[in-house]
Amino acid sequence: MWGFFVTFNNRMENYKNIKCCKIVSTYFGKRRFYPQEEENTIEMLKDFVEHEKTIDPGVEKLDVIFVNHNCGNVKGNKFLDSLDGKKIYNGNIRTIHRPWDKGKGVCLGSFDYGVKLFKDQYDYIFLQEDDYKIMHSGYYGEGIRILEDDKKTAFVGYDMYFWENIFKDKNTTVEQIFKDSKKERNDLKVQLNILQILFTPLIFIFGYWKHIFPYLKTLKKTKLLIKRGEIPFCSGMMGLTKPKFLNEVLKRKGKLPFPQIEYNKNQKTHQKRNKIDKLKQNVKFTLFCVLGEMEFTRIYTDFGYNIRSYNNLDKLVFSYKHNKFKK
Repeated sequence: MWGFFVTFNNRMENYKNIKCCKIVSTYFGKRRFYPQEEENTIEMLKDFVEHEKTIDPGVEKLDVIFVNHNCGNVKGNKFLDSLDGKKIYNGNIRTIHRPWDKGKGVCLGSFDYGVKLFKDQYDYIFLQEDDYKIMHSGYYGEGIRILEDDKKTAFVGYDMYFWENIFKDKNTTVEQIFKDSKKERNDLKVQLNILQILFTPLIFIFGYWKHIFPYLKTLKKTKLLIKRGEIPFCSGMMGLTKPKFLNEVLKRKGKLPFPQIEYNKNQKTHQKRNKIDKLKQNVKFTLFCVLGEMEFTRIYTDFGYNIRSYNNLDKLVFSYKHNKFKK
């Protein structure tokens, strides 16, 4: 028992000396859902910042870094610049703008941009999109504990509700769900096979043919992880990692995973599209999902690492898009 307290106290002492950041991707252009306009995004970010002033992350120093995918919205850019240097709970806000580059990469490109700029300045890096907020006090420190307790864990996922809903089990850990639910895992592989069969020809038809082989490769590797009973990826890309793991990916790939697909900043909202436009948009977002959302964290398994879930998902993530907690 005494050894436990010594280890615990040493760990807490180590947390005092670490540098932590949260990279938040943001964007002031049109979106499919809320916040659909520049004014909505500014309103949302005001609330986000107020929340960061009051939530205790469980570490002594945490900076929030907004990476704006700069689509040229002057008012939004000025608002973001006004946040730079402001104090939050136990750190500061930092803001940067990345070039529009025809919209390539969307939020994943912003993560890549921010990580490359700041990975050498911090010991731990949390990644998330701007339309969510974490509601548990101590969430960052607990994520560090999960990472450090298992040296084979490269990414701790916080938005893991996808798996709970797929397996319809909220009473045990995501890791245990995968180990125990063989039938559900088989059903999931069937669904991925259907996704592969339906969308592969559409990807070619709509002109994204150069993404077909990476798309098929990611699906194949994902299905293999599911077969083995391992978490294949973190849905939503929200989570905690370390520069060590990010550097391994960057060294081999040159960038964090995301498809080089252009994004129209003047796009119509989803409700105003005709059927063909909606189908093309669904194909594009399927590629973002597979080559972005899935591959973004799945890639750590190529290096022999694991993906873990944050321990307590109950009322952990609030969604601005749906104005309620994720579950």
